[in-house]
Amino acid sequence: MAECARYQRVVKSTVQYDPTLQFVGGSPWPGDLSASGLVLPVAPTTSSELRYLVRLCGLRLGPYVRCVVRWVRQLLTIGTELPTEQGGAVIPVEQEVISPTWRFIDGNVSWHLRKLAVKRGTYIRQPSDVVAFPPYTALQEGQLSGILTRQVTPYIPLNGGIPPGEDIGGLGNMRDMRYPYANGVLPNDLNLEVVGPADVIFFASVWQTDPETRPNPPDPGNTSALRPEDRFVLQYPESRYWRIGAEMLLDVCNPEPR
Repeated sequence: MAECARYQRVVKSTVQYDPTLQFVGGSPWPGDLSASGLVLPVAPTTSSELRYLVRLCGLRLGPYVRCVVRWVRQLLTIGTELPTEQGGAVIPVEQEVISPTWRFIDGNVSWHLRKLAVKRGTYIRQPSDVVAFPPYTALQEGQLSGILTRQVTPYIPLNGGIPPGEDIGGLGNMRDMRYPYANGVLPNDLNLEVVGPADVIFFASVWQTDPETRPNPPDPGNTSALRPEDRFVLQYPESRYWRIGAEMLLDVCNPEPR
């Protein structure tokens, strides 16, 4: 059953540090340098064990607390930096990925909606010898956005890069842009039930492209038949995966009073 007589509606989304906000900030709050989504590192991925493991967003459920995942949305952009006419600064240019199966020929992104068991007395664990800074995090448990890391430079992911936990509703390993942000608000039609104690976490795994070695196609002249992502890469061949994010809408069900 995926209905709640009494519930609290919760929206969780990806928020992380954005380097382009250093001089203007991201909101009225002093010192806020965060933006929607997480800006991915430039360094290309070299093996499947070194893919960037990203915790996009999540929610913790207490014992016997039930929630229903109503919808999820995926945010992914490709982009590059352009020099300004004045020099000395760069301007990021992004293109949202909306074509469901589009990817770089030497990279890709997978998405993972997972349930993580939470035992009584669980505490946040962090390797004692890891120094992490935004957007990286060495915290193995949690719900906040970040790139899970065992070592920042060169990057080594936690858990061998494998998203932990159990599949939720067949969305534990998606290889496409099934629910893109560009589609707007989705109907409440997923109705995926999860019972605590557990963390409901949306992960992503990114194989970052290498523009310097990536083969690029010749300019076809007439680009009207190409997908928007391909047209962007033709114009900006140095493009890479730039920003990633997600959103979940959940109804946390309150037990009926006795």
